Amino acid sequence: MKRNYEKEAEKFVELYEKEIGHKTWKPKKKIGCDLISSGGYYIEVKSWNKPKPPSFIEVYETIFEHLNKTKKKESAYYIYIVYDFLHGPKLIRIPPSKQKWNRLKIRILKGSSYKNIKPINISKYKKRVME
Repeated sequence: MKRNYEKEAEKFVELYEKEIGHKTWKPKKKIGCDLISSGGYYIEVKSWNKPKPPSFIEVYETIFEHLNKTKKKESAYYIYIVYDFLHGPKLIRIPPSKQKWNRLKIRILKGSSYKNIKPINISKYKKRVME
């Protein structure tokens, strides 16, 4: 059976959010994000089964259209990258202030935008996610 890294990544993010005092839930409609946080922001979760984070990520414009409709703007959009599942999963939490986008129909976030953000070791959640 093939491992579902996306689902595991979401579980890691949910546990991390809980640790920092926030609840998360799935949006009721498809709005272009994976989770909503009680901290007042939307979360896009990206999974990457390599020892280093990806050199870029892609995000559809849908979420930004939704943010503009709700007047939350882009300051309410966080990206979480969960990577290195085999050696001890790590998390990079990219706040809006670090997001430098190339705008197309798909937004591309270059790795240079987050290369200086220190990864958060989330290995302590591994047993709970793998259950």
